[in-house]
Amino acid sequence: MITLKSSAPCKSVRRWTVNAAVASVVLLLLSCTQTQTKSAGPLLDPLGVVELIKAEQAVDPDLLLDVGVQVFTVSADKTKATGIGEWIFAEILEIESQYLPTVLRNSLVQSNQWGAVRVLPRQDPSIDLQVTGTIVQSDGLSLQLNIRAHDSTGKEWLNKDYTDVNADEAEAPTSLQLDHNPEQEDPFQNLYNQIANDLLAVKNAMAASQLRNIKRVSELLYAIDLSPETFAPLVASNPDGTTRVVRLLAADDPMLDRVARMRHRHHLFIDTVDEYYAAMHLETRPVYDLWRLYSREQMLVTLAEERLGKSVSNRAGGFALISNRYDRYNASKIFEQEWTELASGFTGEIAPAILALNSRVYGLTGSVEQQYLQWRDILRQIYIEERGP
Repeated sequence: MITLKSSAPCKSVRRWTVNAAVASVVLLLLSCTQTQTKSAGPLLDPLGVVELIKAEQAVDPDLLLDVGVQVFTVSADKTKATGIGEWIFAEILEIESQYLPTVLRNSLVQSNQWGAVRVLPRQDPSIDLQVTGTIVQSDGLSLQLNIRAHDSTGKEWLNKDYTDVNADEAEAPTSLQLDHNPEQEDPFQNLYNQIANDLLAVKNAMAASQLRNIKRVSELLYAIDLSPETFAPLVASNPDGTTRVVRLLAADDPMLDRVARMRHRHHLFIDTVDEYYAAMHLETRPVYDLWRLYSREQMLVTLAEERLGKSVSNRAGGFALISNRYDRYNASKIFEQEWTELASGFTGEIAPAILALNSRVYGLTGSVEQQYLQWRDILRQIYIEERGP
């Protein structure tokens, strides 16, 4: 029996992500009065309204693929902008890389077209469909992601750039507001809906036999992860690099039963990992939304200045924009006062997880990714012990 105590990682989210966000957002807001804003660059076209395609009736469980959305990476150009007065600090980048995958994960769940959908720190051999993303541009006004997806056989489903613009109130912004509505839809929800719909289109183009084969291969790949010498001969590589099944064990083979038990335990743990990212998303959203709103307004101001060809402070409309900047400064001070008690004890690690398995207790420490890797190693060891000589 496995018991997962998941409350510790979730409780530590406030200590990690919120404190990182507080440090980043406050410094970013306060530095705006001292530094020159960065060129906004060309404004992307809005994606338009995209309705999420939802299943109208229950999908055959045998055809439901489990999906893993990995923590996003950040394009090299974005990682260079880390100084005071720049748009993105390292902490904001780290938050975005984990926050944005959760929004995509939620969209896939809401579609009711998939099996379990989880945010994970890295590629997982037990998952049927892996989704990865790179943040190309994210400044509150526009979002550009490169999304790739491949199934367990290695077949590529997506390799595409998605862009959208938060085009509401496209004129010069009014004062920055601190009010936060947790029920409010993500400003780039259309983009996530489009990704979910594109993945569904690939899935719907496949025969039932292909979907079942994907699930079969992922089962064998997890078995190989546990015991390569035993299960590697069951699969082979095709000339195009994809994986095929060459031999199946008997349905009543005891090795398959052991693998199934290990896989179930593993899925219980990655459910806990997914809960961690979901908690981080909820904790971080008010702060992240504040940063995104501020950054969007700065981008709009910069675009207005660039269109005029010189500083708007020398024109009739300058007073209103200067007033807006003063409002933003006041907002930053209010924000700093409200969150200052949370700004201590910053750490990049989550609380240790304690897991009880087969009357033995295992302690996992370090980051989410480190604990994930430790758990996989533990399951490999348990499989070898249960298998015997």
